[in-house]
Amino acid sequence: MTGMAAVLAKGGYATHYAGKWDCGMATNQHTPRGRGYSTSLSYFHHANDYYTQQDGGSCNKHPMVDLWNLEDPATDGLFGSPAKAYANGANCSFDSQNPQNQVCVYEDALFEERVIKILGDHTDKDVPLFIFWASHIVHAPLQVPDEQLAKFSFIDDKNRRTYRAMVNWIDGSIGRVVQKTKDDGFYENLLIVLSSVSFILSATAVTLTKTSHIAGPTMVVRLVAVRQIFH
Repeated sequence: MTGMAAVLAKGGYATHYAGKWDCGMATNQHTPRGRGYSTSLSYFHHANDYYTQQDGGSCNKHPMVDLWNLEDPATDGLFGSPAKAYANGANCSFDSQNPQNQVCVYEDALFEERVIKILGDHTDKDVPLFIFWASHIVHAPLQVPDEQLAKFSFIDDKNRRTYRAMVNWIDGSIGRVVQKTKDDGFYENLLIVLSSVSFILSATAVTLTKTSHIAGPTMVVRLVAVRQIFH
């Protein structure tokens, strides 16, 4: 299978990936690099913990951290390596977001920071740029920074409160990235495609659930924004 990034790379685009991969990892060719991305910061599985970065599996009884980085092939290898530089402290968790003297960064904040860094580093505007940003939000587990959750304290149901805080978080994140494209001169020559790929929303009096592999991609909202018509 030939991915979009592989085609664009042949056309001279700089190609970057950040976020959830979930497109295979059986061989190197299934990784972001194998699909045409020159850099990536991603996790391979369906979901991992937003704070411990663990996917629930284990290797020799050790929890598996699922976060991988490809930025410099000289240090990360041709197809990437464990993202040790982005690892949180041992005491960092959803229930302990401010452990003393330890790094504890929300995973989607890492992905946002990576996208903003890519934009900031791309100074040669003659080279076209393609970024695929697949945020973890809004997907299980229901986790969000404490200060974000506090904004929705008026909602009694815990799951509903957390879910809405997560939606609000990614809304702000997208806004910050779009502002970065404006600040750095990308916006006037930019095509933005925003799409969800799945939905599972359980709430009082309504349950929407993905029932097949094609239900998610075909039953969600998509938005396209473009500043000018390309010729």
